[in-house]
Amino acid sequence: MLGEKNVKIKLKQIFAYVLVTVFLASTIYITTPVHAAGTVNIVNAVDGSNNLNFTSAQKSVGDTFVLNLTITDAVDITSWQVGIQWDPALLDFDSFIVPTDHIFATMNPVTAGPDASIPGLAIYGAAAGYGKGSFNGTGRLAQLTLKIKQGVGAGQSVECNISFEGMFVDTFILDRNGGDVTSNYTFNIAHYIYSGPAGPAQTHDIAVTNVAPSSTSVIENASLNINVTVANNGDFTETFDAGVKANGTNVALNQTVTNLASHASTTLTFVWNTTTFALGSYSIVAIAGPVAGETNTADNSRSGGIVQIVVPSADHDVAVTNVAPINTAIGQGFTLNVSVTVANNGLFTETFDVAIKAINTSETQAAPSQTVTDLNAGQDATLVFQWNTTGWTIDNYTLSATATPVPGEPNTADNTLVFGNINVMLPGDANGDGIVNMRDINYFLISQVFNSHPGMARYNPQMDVDASGRIDTRDLLIIAINFNKKL
Repeated sequence: MLGEKNVKIKLKQIFAYVLVTVFLASTIYITTPVHAAGTVNIVNAVDGSNNLNFTSAQKSVGDTFVLNLTITDAVDITSWQVGIQWDPALLDFDSFIVPTDHIFATMNPVTAGPDASIPGLAIYGAAAGYGKGSFNGTGRLAQLTLKIKQGVGAGQSVECNISFEGMFVDTFILDRNGGDVTSNYTFNIAHYIYSGPAGPAQTHDIAVTNVAPSSTSVIENASLNINVTVANNGDFTETFDAGVKANGTNVALNQTVTNLASHASTTLTFVWNTTTFALGSYSIVAIAGPVAGETNTADNSRSGGIVQIVVPSADHDVAVTNVAPINTAIGQGFTLNVSVTVANNGLFTETFDVAIKAINTSETQAAPSQTVTDLNAGQDATLVFQWNTTGWTIDNYTLSATATPVPGEPNTADNTLVFGNINVMLPGDANGDGIVNMRDINYFLISQVFNSHPGMARYNPQMDVDASGRIDTRDLLIIAINFNKKL
């Protein structure tokens, strides 16, 4: 019987090792010695440079170009994953492949991706097959092909960086022990420029250059003036509408700017009657145009900051306005990041404490309190709490945040905000049946949750075991390490 038990334990250890190696396992459990720094590069496949300079005479909208991802001075690496990002207004994704001469070509490689579901981002990875060795030296990782999306006119050019995204999350390098050696490498980006024919180009371009509310707080049912300056930065006389929104709702009727000369500006005054608006914090944004033919619309809107609508007696009033944990499930023993936004809805600068609490059978503070110091009237602040679930019972908890009332505060109903349910779960129990086994691993593999994150339809919070905000190979590693554990 003892011999059989030892065999089962040994099989579990081998099984976990296989999963970790094949699926590019995380490095949060293993440390490795530092080696000399190498580089990981995004380069032009034609000349090996970091520059991708094209003219409209060389390439047209819809044409593609190829980037090589290369590594130099690699030491003992067995897997890699990269997230590559660019400006989706300028370029479209075409393909992401490993070429025939890539670094793991002779090692029975395993690839993951590409995932190009988010415009302007592609994620891809590869690993040497189990027991097939590691790579040392210099070589190609992959080839990324992008397609030109935005055209250019005479005297115009567009440009963007093509760079690595999500270091240590979407982009990382692992060695043969599963150790994360990402920090041992320098990551060099590429730069894309697309230019039209030489010559001056005439443009249509209006902008909001200033937004100035007359105060950062206003008593309910009263009015507030908001001054908005708009400018014509283009080469034509323009007529256009401008308006102001508070949390996305118009504060007053739009106003029309008529025949504004090229390179001239004017200031408009909007009167915000707050009668139909509830008490609380409002983000003020002014918007102008756009006009026909305008391509640069990034400056057509501008923030005017936060304005608070308060009750007449609310000289002192702080509130919790948002509680946002990174995930609604967390493996026991891992740390959950919780963002809490607080606002000063009163008329005086305030200093106060904020705490988060988790409640099941009793109320327990989930992380140390934090102090908000000298928060100005009409302003808000966001704090990040870290709830370490080590020692917490596997259970469902109600998460809330509380701002300590300040002296003289009459309205304390908004000092506490309840988020809702957080599940502290058995690490790796993906299907919630109380045991970590092949059902959980199978669920991970067939449910297409890999590389998903909150906001995506295929994201499952239960599978994001470490609550990192992305389901990746680290979560699969946790399942493997906790194999056959049960409640």
